[in-house]
Amino acid sequence: KIWKAAIASMAQSSSVQVLGAGSRVVNGLYASRPAAQIPAGFAATCRTMGWDSAQTWKKLSDQKRPWYEKTDGSYVYWNTQDHKWWIDGPDGAGLYVVRDDSGSSVPPGKGWTALSGAQQPVPSVEVKDEL
Repeated sequence: KIWKAAIASMAQSSSVQVLGAGSRVVNGLYASRPAAQIPAGFAATCRTMGWDSAQTWKKLSDQKRPWYEKTDGSYVYWNTQDHKWWIDGPDGAGLYVVRDDSGSSVPPGKGWTALSGAQQPVPSVEVKDEL
């Protein structure tokens, strides 16, 4: 239990950096955010689609893993429905995904694929210590 708590604490204080994405808006440093907080871009997408953002976030987020936010509102989160980490632009549009069944609180560095509308090349992700 102590080890799991230490890992969870480290994940909460970590940040991630998205590098080399062809859709340049998502490149940059992302700060860890609490799982219960809803990304603004996610909420905007839900409003556009006519979905309840709180209900949808609870359905797609495991409410345990942190998500990561860049200063422009781009965000990275793990989706429980498809077991993929998503990199979304500030408007909430998904650009890159990677499947991850590891249970990690941070996204994998490699293996990303571009979604429709995203530019090549696909990014890599690096885990950083506190900002």
